[in-house]
Amino acid sequence: MAITTWTSLGMRWDDLGGRLPTPYVEALRLALLERWTAAGLSLGVLPDVLETPLAAGELPGTTWADAWLFALQYAAPRYVNHLDHAGNWSGLAMASVAPFWTWAGLVTAAGITTEQRLYAGSFFRASWARQQYALLNLLRWTRLTGNGAVEGVAGTGATYAAAKAALEADTWTTAAMPGVAIGSCWGEVGLNALGTTYSAFLYRPVIAVPTATYAHQLDLWAYPVARADEGGGGSTYDEPYLGLAAGVTARAYTDASPVAATTRRPLFTGTPSLLISTPAAPGATRGFDWGGTPSPDTYPRVVLRWDVAGGFNFLP
Repeated sequence: MAITTWTSLGMRWDDLGGRLPTPYVEALRLALLERWTAAGLSLGVLPDVLETPLAAGELPGTTWADAWLFALQYAAPRYVNHLDHAGNWSGLAMASVAPFWTWAGLVTAAGITTEQRLYAGSFFRASWARQQYALLNLLRWTRLTGNGAVEGVAGTGATYAAAKAALEADTWTTAAMPGVAIGSCWGEVGLNALGTTYSAFLYRPVIAVPTATYAHQLDLWAYPVARADEGGGGSTYDEPYLGLAAGVTARAYTDASPVAATTRRPLFTGTPSLLISTPAAPGATRGFDWGGTPSPDTYPRVVLRWDVAGGFNFLP
């Protein structure tokens, strides 16, 4: 019988007895591989000894123990502290949204006062295994970082209605926007200085997730701001999808149900200009931005929650 969950083969993590049986070590190894993959980490970085199942009755030696500690401490800070503010960061500064675990914070949250270590000549202790079990169970959410992809639509017209209709009829097209933070979304409606032409554009984020192995829920946290006018006129905040308030951190988007990863997942698929309204005067614009203008203070946070149906197998 294969080991697929913490309770496979009748394993009980509250009562391991004395010397650690091989199935418990193998379950820990598989749980670590699960977390490693979901965090988008390369198997090329994973120590070789952790890629190979243990033989029946085999207990690993010091090399395995050293590799284990390295791998767990390497993966842990790729995970979000889901206990922070109970996972609800509404109204906080974006710098405080979805913080990553620190090793010290993870150990404390696991209720560990003295970390167990395995050294040359030592044997595997049940207390050590229970600590690793507790640490791994806290690694549940990841956060995508770096640059992201966007798709855009645009439209112009002699009237606002004509520009709006042209934008809505446009086809979403991948835009070459290097350096845009992942999860970024922005748009604008403007009236030229002569008051003769309206123009509108909108960009939505396209998310790619590192693994299709496990289902997950995606949450996009954003801090919307008024988009700076690039044409010389004043800009007023206006957001086209959810009516979010400017200058307030909010969960702007979440999956309705867990989904498997795809190489291309555009967010916000409704009518693109639903809430954008007419600029007040020639030379003015109305628009919104979260992440389109590079600023670490307003970068969105894309959080992947793996503790959902069809997600991680190794959870209590």
